[in-house]
Order: sequence, then C-alpha cells, then structure tokens
Amino acid sequence: MATSIRTAAGAALETGQARAWLLVCFVGVARRGSQRLQTFVPKPMREMASVPVRLRGANIVSLCQEMLARCVLPVIAWCAQSPDFVSWVRTQSHIKIFLSEWDSPKKAPSVEKAYEIILPREARTRHDRFKAANPKFEEVRSFHSAQCICDLVRSCFKSFAFGINYNSGRFGEGIYSYRNPGLADNFATSCTTSPYRVMIACDVLVEPDQTAGDDATDEESLFVQSADAILPVHVVMYCQV
Repeated sequence: MATSIRTAAGAALETGQARAWLLVCFVGVARRGSQRLQTFVPKPMREMASVPVRLRGANIVSLCQEMLARCVLPVIAWCAQSPDFVSWVRTQSHIKIFLSEWDSPKKAPSVEKAYEIILPREARTRHDRFKAANPKFEEVRSFHSAQCICDLVRSCFKSFAFGINYNSGRFGEGIYSYRNPGLADNFATSCTTSPYRVMIACDVLVEPDQTAGDDATDEESLFVQSADAILPVHVVMYCQV
C-alpha cells in the first residue's frame, strides 16, 4: 500500500496538492492501524487521525491546510524506517535552532520553507577527512548569508559572489558564519519585489577556543580557512513578520 501511495504522488511531490494528498493517505493508514506499515505521525497530528478522510474530492487540499495550520511547522507523516523520516528530523532540528537562536533587534522571522541540500559524495568525503585530521575540532551548527546563495550551495563554499574563493574579515581570508542567525541576517539579500530572504544552515568544524566561554561567543563569527570544514545542510527561506 505504501509503495502505491508514494509512486502515485512521488513524481509531483513538490506541488502543494500532491504533498497534501500524500499526507492525507498516510494519516488514513495510521487511522486504520495498518500492521504492514510503520508510520510516524507527529504529535500535533495524532488527533487528526480520527478525521474522516476522502482520498478523492475537492476538499482534500483544504483539509490538509487545516491539518497543517494546527501544527507548529508544516509536517508530513513519513514511514518511520525511510530516509525521508531522517531527513524530516534533520530539517526540523535546523529550523528549531534557527528560531531559538535568533537574537536581533529585528522582530523574529517566520520560516516559510526549508530545503535539505543533497551533498555530492566528494564534498562529504572531504569534510570527513578534515574531521579525522582535526580530532579536537568541534562540529557546530551555524548560519551563513551572502549574495549568490546558489553558487555557495553548488560549490559547497568553494565559490562566492563574483567568483571569489573566500570571505575577508577580521580573522583574514576564509569563511565566516554565525551561531546566531540574527547576525547572519545582516548579510542576507532579497529581491525588492519579494519579502523573502534566504540563509544557509551549516555544519561547521571549528577549533575549541571558538566554542568556549559564555553566551558572548554567540555574537562572534565562526571562522574557518578551508571549505572542507563547513557543509551547507539546509537553505532556509524566511521573512520578517
């Protein structure tokens, strides 16, 4: 049953209607208590498992919008053993950090979407080798904003705006990111006709002295000289409410 559901909706998963249809199907499976499918249903959606579900009809999208409105963040119920479940957990973790660590005179933003970045194998390999060569370094979740986000993501921080290979700052040439996304937002850009901004959520390996101390360290940038020390993990699209 799960295979047929995913096959039918998978090709158009990025469309809102297909995503909604898939959500309805999985909640319906959970409601019927199928023994053939291990289903993960986030807590805010458990009460929705008792809602009568129509798999066809004009009310499907509106029903799902009602479901999602009751959740803190838009979620999809995935098979608990699938890679999509792991991806969902990672994404929610970064969004939670983005919101909880935001410290800025500006009003806290609302997250519209978060996209997980599928990294090339060689980028992950370079990062793992760097980590193995620097066992005392600590991995920290941080945030980076700049022009030409697409170039940064495609190159895994090896190419910045206008073709340069690094940032320049107080610690010299390298890559700067922040644990406080409110500080990274100072470098974010957006189209004049759109309220949305984008930011990269990263996993970065830094020397222990960059993570030691009290909360004042959150106001400092995290600096690395090598692109192998930092990975783009999610692209967060947000706007000021």
